Amino acid sequence: MILQVAQVLGGDNSDIGMILQTLFSLSFIIYLFYAQRIQAMTMLRQVEVTLRKVKTIKDEGRRVSIEMVKEVGKPERDPTPDVDRFLEQFVISPVSMDPAGIMGKLDQLINVSDYT
Repeated sequence: MILQVAQVLGGDNSDIGMILQTLFSLSFIIYLFYAQRIQAMTMLRQVEVTLRKVKTIKDEGRRVSIEMVKEVGKPERDPTPDVDRFLEQFVISPVSMDPAGIMGKLDQLINVSDYT
């Protein structure tokens, strides 16, 4: 059966076989020139989707945090700016116990905290 299909599609003087061979050859040549671009677009699309998921998770966590602070803490004013400031805060932890390296990192933390 496979032999019959091959004879119909790729016979010696078959017009369909010639058209299919031409299309395959053109697609192969196009792929040679645009393979890296296609791969880059695919990777960028995957990164975009992942970033959207991360943003959705971040926004949901922010919303839940604000609701819980309002529900449990019963604040007198809106806690949204405080929650946003807390979410944007991070600490650079020391990598080693080298005093010179730690002092440089602490100096960096102090300098950065002065500007915020």
